[in-house]
Amino acid sequence: SELIYETCKTYLITQGKFLTILWLLIGVIIVAYFGFIQNFEAYRVGIIGDDAAELKERIEDQLIRADLIITSGGVSKGAYDLVKQVLGELGAVSFDEVAMQPGKPQGYGQIGPDKIPVFALPGNPVSAYVSFEVFVRPVIRRMLALEPLYRPTVTATCTEALTSGAGVRQYARASLSYTGNGDVWAAENAPADEPVGTVTPVG
Repeated sequence: SELIYETCKTYLITQGKFLTILWLLIGVIIVAYFGFIQNFEAYRVGIIGDDAAELKERIEDQLIRADLIITSGGVSKGAYDLVKQVLGELGAVSFDEVAMQPGKPQGYGQIGPDKIPVFALPGNPVSAYVSFEVFVRPVIRRMLALEPLYRPTVTATCTEALTSGAGVRQYARASLSYTGNGDVWAAENAPADEPVGTVTPVG
């Protein structure tokens, strides 16, 4: 059986660098994608410093009303383990390195007595945005019984050669152009000196 939520109350909590821009970015994206749906609510809980007690209190406050919690920041390798520590105290959360760029460090699990799903996204705004598109957006759509779960894709020919790192999917900004005979061309928008691997254009 599949669990479909009558509502989907999503809460965003940020911790780490790029706080203000990330807090606004993901919050605006969530509202833009799902704000038209009746009974959908998205809340930006706020920005929290390096205070484990405050972070835990904020998260616990949301557990009584949230269907999904998103945190950002504090998941990178070598980062202060505040988010990992607090989420670990509240439930079962795994932190892994995914073979993708940007967005390599990721966390996912269930917390609280009701096992509320939580996504722990990277703190870098670009990494957080790509991670939201790849992992979080499809989950919200499934919770709301929306189809299709994933964005439509097109096959395009790159206008320039791109190198690919083995075993890593890299996401790059690209602009698509359509020719009269049905061909689709993709022009990558990243700086020319930036290495690019197995590319999935987004944007």
